[in-house]
Amino acid sequence: MNRSGQDPIIAYLVLWTAAIVTPLYWIVFFATGNLTPAPTDLGLRFELAFPAADLWMACAAALGAIGLRRGWRIGYPMALAAAGALLYLALMDITFDLENGVYLLERGQVSVEIAINVLCVSGAAVLVYVLLRREPSLTRPSAGAVPDQPRLVTPG
Repeated sequence: MNRSGQDPIIAYLVLWTAAIVTPLYWIVFFATGNLTPAPTDLGLRFELAFPAADLWMACAAALGAIGLRRGWRIGYPMALAAAGALLYLALMDITFDLENGVYLLERGQVSVEIAINVLCVSGAAVLVYVLLRREPSLTRPSAGAVPDQPRLVTPG
């Protein structure tokens, strides 16, 4: 993945982890029904509100990773969209868990919940940091010039 030694691999790692692990989580969730940290009907109904938004985030992460790697215009905004979705979904989850005492439950699923929350918040922070340091130029290119494609390249 590291073309010319300049691509920040951590951004690709976060994006691909979100794109791959998220659907896997939902496959396990629906196959086992055993990942809900709050053992109540309300907790299950809250959890079931996430698949569509998680799918959006996973797709944005995949498109962001591919687009950034290939220099496509869509890569940068999709990577930022994935970062925003990661943070938003994590904060919704954390707020619910705090308000409903989920973190205090003695269930194995709570450790999975905490790990997901920490990874999503830290992953979003890493992505925002890396992406904003490499913000693409918003200036209009001269006539006939090929505009720069935003890539994850460290400043030289």
